[in-house]
Amino acid sequence: GHKTIHWTTQERGSDGKVHTVHHSQTLTATITAPYPEYYEKTRLIYGNTAAPDLTFYRKQSGLASKEGSLSFRWKRHSLRRKARDLSGRDFAMMTNEEFEVAFDTSNRNSNQQFALLFTPLAQNSMMRLLQDQDAGYGDDFDFDKNHMVNTIIPEHLQSIDLDMNPGRYLHFDYDVAEREFLTTNAAYFRAIYFSLAPLLCVPMYQQIRPPQDIYGCDMPRRSAYWEHEALANFWGQDRFKHPQCVTNCILKTEQQRQEGDESVITVHAHGFRSEQRISYISKFGGDGRMHQVPVIWYEYLPVTGCGSMRIREDNAQDSDQVTQQQRMRHISDLLDTAHLDIYRRHIASKV
Repeated sequence: GHKTIHWTTQERGSDGKVHTVHHSQTLTATITAPYPEYYEKTRLIYGNTAAPDLTFYRKQSGLASKEGSLSFRWKRHSLRRKARDLSGRDFAMMTNEEFEVAFDTSNRNSNQQFALLFTPLAQNSMMRLLQDQDAGYGDDFDFDKNHMVNTIIPEHLQSIDLDMNPGRYLHFDYDVAEREFLTTNAAYFRAIYFSLAPLLCVPMYQQIRPPQDIYGCDMPRRSAYWEHEALANFWGQDRFKHPQCVTNCILKTEQQRQEGDESVITVHAHGFRSEQRISYISKFGGDGRMHQVPVIWYEYLPVTGCGSMRIREDNAQDSDQVTQQQRMRHISDLLDTAHLDIYRRHIASKV
């Protein structure tokens, strides 16, 4: 906020007479208050029962191809000192110190289970992945293992649009549309594959039997709430947000009832409304007095909007024998019979 003050002083001029001098000053004051900020972070979450008690978190370091650098030698020295400290956690450096430095997981809680996962073969595969800057992206991912939940956060995946809306290929020129389709899907495949690559480096993660092999039958095919949230965001937050909301919304879903393949999903849109406030901040002016400077600011208060979606899951088994025309006819019939509007990821929906 700003406030302009005025005052006069009596000063003697060069002619020896006293003159009245007018002064002015603009006082500026600020105030700091909470403001809601939003960001998106794309993660790959993978569940596996291998090493169920192991936890660690590694951050990208870029040291995989810098064995002779000062930063690499300093990191190796730090890890050696930590391994000699027997009062700390269960950490002991493996024989492959280059892997330990590049894939720093010194915060792990079980050295035995870590060695069970990261065998010499897994270490060599991970090092090749971290050093690959040609086909892959190099060391650009964080790896978080929390018991049986593995979370990969690749940097290259943050700039990829995973929506894959077919509307992006629309063009009056077929050659341009075809080129855009091939380029986009090639980049999409490369980004997804190298997001999965850290998991593929671990042989034990590839030795898990599927549920059909274990139990002798297929598990129920039901979409998770994450899929419902993705579908709600595709419809757009404007359909669910509170009328007084002035910020972006975070959409959360709740399955209310289910009849066969059909469900009703309640969508809660969490956002903020704003209330104008005014505060007076004391500032010292050039006239030797304290002045109250008004500062207008906005307080953000949480609000929640609500809406619903009706969905129907298409659990029909896909077959290689089905042609594209048959598949499109099946989707059209499903939308017509269920009176729904959009079909995405084997789910038909309507708001």
